[in-house]
Amino acid sequence: MITIKIGKKSDGSLVNKNLSSLPNLFVSYQTNNEFNHFVNQIITANLLYQCLVISKQNIPSITTAVLETYFYDNPEAGTILNRNSIFSTQYKLLQRAKRKKNNKNISLIIIDDIWQVVPKLKNNSAKQFKQLLNEGSSFGFYFIIGSSMPYRNLLLQLMTDRKEGNKSGVINQIGAEMIFNIDGMIFFRERNEINFITYYP
Repeated sequence: MITIKIGKKSDGSLVNKNLSSLPNLFVSYQTNNEFNHFVNQIITANLLYQCLVISKQNIPSITTAVLETYFYDNPEAGTILNRNSIFSTQYKLLQRAKRKKNNKNISLIIIDDIWQVVPKLKNNSAKQFKQLLNEGSSFGFYFIIGSSMPYRNLLLQLMTDRKEGNKSGVINQIGAEMIFNIDGMIFFRERNEINFITYYP
């Protein structure tokens, strides 16, 4: 179980969420420091079997408790050198977990700036990434994906599961959304919910 601190209610009580209930989290932020602080809290508060961080190199303390890293501004400084190999490796692990049907390991994949990753993936890697998002949570693969506010629309596109052959017209979202606004407030909505709930930092 991965516990995530969402924020505080007006009475000061703390609100936590279990990531498996979301099951992915899409975060829009004003500054990188907001996202880095949020992620560091998650990493230090949870004992994770596997954590992959895809980010800039200059994130203080974020790499001290993770097993794998990919730095898009300096790949040679991380443990993974090729951005396309990131998701092909995770995809193979997903297929293995699906065959076993009893994966008990939890893998957390954190991306701090989606614009630096997805548009630059090759076609096959992009498909594997999308399948990981759509199916991964059933087998212990969870995502926390961040973006600066100008690219929030890209997050919204990823949140929407558009499976071929779906003629019901029902929009299925594959995760919850969290927004850090310019005044320091936190807006959060569960998967498939329209309205946000406001929390304090």
